[in-house]
Amino acid sequence: MIKIINQINGSQNSRYLNLEIGTKKLATPTYFPSISSASTRMPYSSTIRTLVTSEYPQLLVSCYDLYELEKDKEIIQYVKEHFEKKNLLFIDSGEFERYWFKKSDWNFEKYKKIVETFNSDFFASYDIIPTTPNKFEDVITLTIQKTEASFDLIKNNYCITIFHGSSPRELCELIENVLSSNKEFFGMISVAERECGKMIEDKIKTVQKIRGILKQKSPDTILHILGCGNPLSIVLLTFAGADSFDSFDWNRWIIDKKTMQFNDFANLSLLDCTCKGCHSKNRDPREKAMLHNLIFYQNFMYRLQRSIIDNESISTVLGEFVGPKNLSKIASFFNS
Repeated sequence: MIKIINQINGSQNSRYLNLEIGTKKLATPTYFPSISSASTRMPYSSTIRTLVTSEYPQLLVSCYDLYELEKDKEIIQYVKEHFEKKNLLFIDSGEFERYWFKKSDWNFEKYKKIVETFNSDFFASYDIIPTTPNKFEDVITLTIQKTEASFDLIKNNYCITIFHGSSPRELCELIENVLSSNKEFFGMISVAERECGKMIEDKIKTVQKIRGILKQKSPDTILHILGCGNPLSIVLLTFAGADSFDSFDWNRWIIDKKTMQFNDFANLSLLDCTCKGCHSKNRDPREKAMLHNLIFYQNFMYRLQRSIIDNESISTVLGEFVGPKNLSKIASFFNS
């Protein structure tokens, strides 16, 4: 069961949550490094080994990958080892991989097998990305049906309801409609960053709108943003009302902590970084880059948590990375 032990509201819609998930703990805002066969620069086994051995406390993996890689004992052992070490494991539905691999044979029964086979702290509801011909009423019905089926697999509130909309407006309307029909689905919900709008100002407005809906009807609900790993976006969407994030970015690009910008793995030595990951020995340079990123995200999310506790403004958090002109633009995104 997810239990809020402590909550501190910061400026705008930001909030710090101290959570208990069963016997484990989690502070938000937080970041889950995710691993997907559809988006990794290194072999899956090397990527998950690097993360698990780094002792990073959170991991997101896909039902689709666990199903396809179930016979790879090394990979499966790393997933189980991560969970057994009292770290948090989030199992995604597999829809992302199905979509990118164009796999028509991925179905609820395969998803069900993985959810029931693997111990996890969170598992995402079985979701279907709506296509243009779908009527909005059908999307509502389908979302409720698939979520009910997902919740029935394991009787607790660790199931995260995923919502998809063909537009930001439809996404918000879908959440409002489903919330009105069944509050059971709202311990923790998730939306894809890409579906919140094309530009950052659009994404901010969408997340603000979602948080506004939740404040009225389900204020304790945790809002997770799928596919968001850009540090600047994480800050802005946190202040808009999001609590949790995940992305593949940590195993695709290297983050320059001085600028919060992504760079190519090959440019690691140009960062002149002194972190433990960069100075680790006997590791592939790409593994060093991933370790560097994991250390960055841990420190970065802790810094963001502290900024909320201390009631700092967005300008204070981003001041050393963003110039006055852009800070003024960012302020207008929240005030408009």
